[in-house]
Amino acid sequence: VKLWESPGRAGGLLMFINKILDDLDPMGIISMVRYAGVDIKNEYDPEAKEIANAIKNFNTLGKLAGTIKEVFDQYFYDPDVDEDIYNLSAYRIWNAWLVHNGRKPISIPQNLTRIPPPDCKPVIIVA
Repeated sequence: VKLWESPGRAGGLLMFINKILDDLDPMGIISMVRYAGVDIKNEYDPEAKEIANAIKNFNTLGKLAGTIKEVFDQYFYDPDVDEDIYNLSAYRIWNAWLVHNGRKPISIPQNLTRIPPPDCKPVIIVA
């Protein structure tokens, strides 16, 4: 059974993708909200669902990273985002997929393990 064809296993993959995206917080939303004293989970659920739905089309890390970038550009286009965050996301999602399928994860390059968190400044919205 393919990962994306089984609702239970696909749901597990979605959970992993959500956790990975929440941990990496590519847009800095979770960090900003935590700054205000609120803890949130699954902030990137729509993006995680799109990535999980497309996972069957990934046969290289590069394609996965490209798709992650496309998804985030669709929702949050920000030309200042360090693209390494998409590459690190791809490695972590790829490894979650490998482990989920009983395979050994691959090593993440050193240059991707030390990506600083996004520069998160509080935003004040006045209505």
